[in-house]
Amino acid sequence: MKIYISGPISGKTDHNAPLFRAVRLALEGQRFDDATTIAVDPHDLVPSNATHQDGMRLCLNELTMGDFDAIVMLPGWEDSKGARLEASVAQAIGLKLFKLS
Repeated sequence: MKIYISGPISGKTDHNAPLFRAVRLALEGQRFDDATTIAVDPHDLVPSNATHQDGMRLCLNELTMGDFDAIVMLPGWEDSKGARLEASVAQAIGLKLFKLS
């Protein structure tokens, strides 16, 4: 199973990278539907000097073209415009949506 991790980044200390990394590490290697999990952290997709717009473009492109099975929403995602967009796109293309609290 290939899972995209989504959540608030802008305005968060260290762009929320420690939480994204911890969730990625917790998911990787887990087995769902008899398949080993691959988890993708958007911090690994977007160069540190990218604008918010360019980052969203990269992430949405990966989400729609990256052959994902699911998206995991981190706490606070409801307050993030980008994460809400990613959740909407994920649902529109038929990905399973999991919410962490």
